[in-house]
Amino acid sequence: MKTPKRNLSFPLRSSLLIIALSATANAGEIPISGIEAFHQGDSLDGNGSVLKAIDGSGMDKLDFDDPSTWTVASTAWADDWQGFSSDNSGDNTWAVIDLGAPVASLSTMYLWNVEETNALDRGVKDFEVFHATSPTLLPPTTSGTVTPYGFASGGWTAIGGSELKMGIQIGDAGQAYDLSDAAGARYIGLKLTSNYGGFRTGFAEVAFSDAADPDALTLGEPVPPDPPVDPPVGPIDGNVVPIAKVSAFHQGDSLDANGSVLKIADGSGMAKGDANDPSTWTISNTAWADDWQGFSADNSGNNTWAVLDLGAQTAGTSKRQMLSIAEQALLMSTTPPPPARQRQTQAELSHPMILEAVDGLSLARETILRLEVKLAIPVKFSISRVLRGLGISGSTSPLTMVASVPVSPKLLSQWTPCQEMALRS
Repeated sequence: MKTPKRNLSFPLRSSLLIIALSATANAGEIPISGIEAFHQGDSLDGNGSVLKAIDGSGMDKLDFDDPSTWTVASTAWADDWQGFSSDNSGDNTWAVIDLGAPVASLSTMYLWNVEETNALDRGVKDFEVFHATSPTLLPPTTSGTVTPYGFASGGWTAIGGSELKMGIQIGDAGQAYDLSDAAGARYIGLKLTSNYGGFRTGFAEVAFSDAADPDALTLGEPVPPDPPVDPPVGPIDGNVVPIAKVSAFHQGDSLDANGSVLKIADGSGMAKGDANDPSTWTISNTAWADDWQGFSADNSGNNTWAVLDLGAQTAGTSKRQMLSIAEQALLMSTTPPPPARQRQTQAELSHPMILEAVDGLSLARETILRLEVKLAIPVKFSISRVLRGLGISGSTSPLTMVASVPVSPKLLSQWTPCQEMALRS
């Protein structure tokens, strides 16, 4: 099958001269004249056809003449080729690329796998490479019928097998293969011996270069294993650990705006002496909009809770800073603490019973930040409205509270007392 995007009307001698000059001046892509395969794909010569594997569609070409700089720019099925078979036994699945003439400078082959979303398993996994100048039996013309072709039919020389990793979509740089053993060949044959489990078999793009690639795999040799994954790296000492997501027993005054649970992790209403050190943060306003107040005072059992998702495993997390509700109308007053304790960190403000529980707290990817302690404290309410969730008006009376976070004798709310949360390493 010939690609309509190439013009090969010049004589063979001129073709070889142009390639030789290109190799002398700069590394260059070797033009592809055509391709045949065991099945056409989604169309004969349009979207999803085998021609899409040689026309550069769906590729971002940093240097048009250097395939080592090309990366995937599309995850559309239209830019992949996926032949209609997953039976990779025998001679069933194959592709033959025609370079138009023997190429003495042939050095490297590049392959990019299927990139279509939800279809990555249709990409080729294992394959064998063959080369020929004049095959005894040319491959059959590509069609909508799966047609076998054997490289034992004559004129083909085997180089060796290798593997192509599953596509990783946008930005995929593909894989280079050393093809220097095929120098002087016109045809390159690929016998596709396995895929990643899908019901089709194919790849997104193939290209050839007259330059050696230091990262090229050697055909016929084991594929090197992937490098080990580095363990999670903790944050720089003193830096804030980002909070990716917050969930809680109730949204608060809105789902994702003023008064929502999202407010406890967005920094709103805070004066930050050092943005990277939560121990320097203080409350800068008393607006309800910057607090989160879940609609329940029933702190029994598993009723009131919050979960912070740090987005990934985090090593080195050592401290949690929490500041209580600051809305003036909703503060409960008790006997003021001594002057020396007027400005203290949350750890210092916390009840000793809770300090004991906080000590040595280990934070994984998701941690339920809820510590329950019953306190019998005489409380004087300075509240101008009916307390939501409790249904009681301002009065002075003993009250037994169950708090879901460290509780300060100075500031105690009838709801889950969270105004802002931050994690410090």
